[in-house]
Amino acid sequence: MIGGRDWRKLDKSVSDESSKLATKMLEFHSEVPEELKPLLDLSRLDQEIREPGGSDKVEARLKTAIELHPDHGVPLAAWAWFLARNEDYVGAIAWQTKAIDKGPDEFRAMWGAQRAGFRFRAGDWQGGFREFRELIEADPANPVPRIARSFEMRSMGDHVSGELDEMFAMHMVGHLQTSQLFEFFRQNVPFSTLDRLKASLFVLSDPLDATARIHRGEMFMAMGSPQAAFYDLHLADVLQPRNLGLMARMEDIRVRGIMADPPLYDVAVPVTPILPAYDRVLRDFATFLDTIPIPPQRGVQLGWVEKFFGRASADAPFDLMRTSRNLLLAGMAIGMCANLVAVVGLVAVDMFEGRLLRAFGERPKPGDIWTSTAIGILAGGWAVANVAGSILATMGTLQTVCRCRISEMSFVLMTKRWYFRPFLVYGFIFFASFLMLGSMFLNWAISVVPLWLFFHARQ
Repeated sequence: MIGGRDWRKLDKSVSDESSKLATKMLEFHSEVPEELKPLLDLSRLDQEIREPGGSDKVEARLKTAIELHPDHGVPLAAWAWFLARNEDYVGAIAWQTKAIDKGPDEFRAMWGAQRAGFRFRAGDWQGGFREFRELIEADPANPVPRIARSFEMRSMGDHVSGELDEMFAMHMVGHLQTSQLFEFFRQNVPFSTLDRLKASLFVLSDPLDATARIHRGEMFMAMGSPQAAFYDLHLADVLQPRNLGLMARMEDIRVRGIMADPPLYDVAVPVTPILPAYDRVLRDFATFLDTIPIPPQRGVQLGWVEKFFGRASADAPFDLMRTSRNLLLAGMAIGMCANLVAVVGLVAVDMFEGRLLRAFGERPKPGDIWTSTAIGILAGGWAVANVAGSILATMGTLQTVCRCRISEMSFVLMTKRWYFRPFLVYGFIFFASFLMLGSMFLNWAISVVPLWLFFHARQ
């Protein structure tokens, strides 16, 4: 058992995965004797076994094939699969090894991936990972070992690595375009930044590297995911036993979860090099992030406010400071224009009608209705413009101070440690409220003071 999972309970999953690999085998066009070709279709053999008396029939059929073709690997590999289906994983590994030795060559990588899976079910998950690594290094362009390894990782409970491995395999066979792969990275928090993606690529390059597991585990803790962090640290403890600092760290996380203290040890960067295929994708992803209009983060698209008032373009690199400055200036301009229109408008009404003071302080007369209506329209328009200008000015100021777009504030907040987040949230709310109310009060003062002086002089 590992990660609380009993491998001997995965019989159905074993059969399903073997069927997938068998389907891939059928795509080869080797000089296989005609009577052996049906043995490549493991899914068909599995269906025959499920029929009444089917297991005995398939067993006899495979034994006959081995007797007739003892130097061919196909019947040997089929027999290894049959043994694994009956939970004789040690025997399956031995017969699969014979099949790999016999060949043909084009099946060896496929059979090696199957043998690695048998090792997992026999309890030798470290041997399985080593075999997968050898297969991937020997033939980096072959997606089959990655597909099989992704299944084993998911079965172990390492869903982050399994999902990433599967996405790489889908990209290699053309089922996932490069742009789609990069969008997948951006929209998934464990891979959304270069540092996070690199941490998982260290693990994929060598899942048995304890340093890589600790490095990613501490990254998960910083993200506020203690369960994922504990899993990586648990594997690191198995790979690197009697590490007292790691054991204390795991106990702290187990008991306190997200409230655990920072680690007492220094988190080292893995020294194992990232495999060339992964490193190439990492470099391309870095270039992709540098060329897109919006900085990475959550990839939130430009809103109409940023486009119109911030003068940001979707076709050009995004300049946060310039857009923030434009928002601030636009908000101030709207407020000042509203103040000017309100002051000039009220003075014009008073001068035109001569009854403004009476409209404010006395009971309106029939002739004052037009005056009151004009004042109401000016006051309503000024209030709307004042609020809109204050919002824009507040947005520009917040983005300048926080060095982040308003639409990405929540994502940036999630990158902070959990015990800072409540203070940051309330601090952001209070600061935004202060800026908003301060801007509205300033516009009110700019409008009211000239009007008060004007009407005081008229009295």
